[in-house]
Amino acid sequence: MIEGIRAGNPNYDEMTPLMAHTIKQQLPQLQTFAQRLGGLVAIEHKSTDVQRFDTYEIKRERGSTVMRVSLDDSGRIASAVAVLSGSALAGGP
Repeated sequence: MIEGIRAGNPNYDEMTPLMAHTIKQQLPQLQTFAQRLGGLVAIEHKSTDVQRFDTYEIKRERGSTVMRVSLDDSGRIASAVAVLSGSALAGGP
């Protein structure tokens, strides 16, 4: 999903219908944000909480995000939230 968003072609089959709809609606903004952060450097799993959310640190060339992801019972992405945690980006677009 991460590189698919940056490239503008996420695999919607990996997502629940609601999540796919949400990503389609937000794709232009998500893609711009991901492109500004640059290429993927590393993904590190940090934790899994009691609500079954997995937390990852996503390191990119010009910044990092913390992403929380939950899957449904069939293994599709049901929820994903990313928060900028460190960035060399300054100012607007």
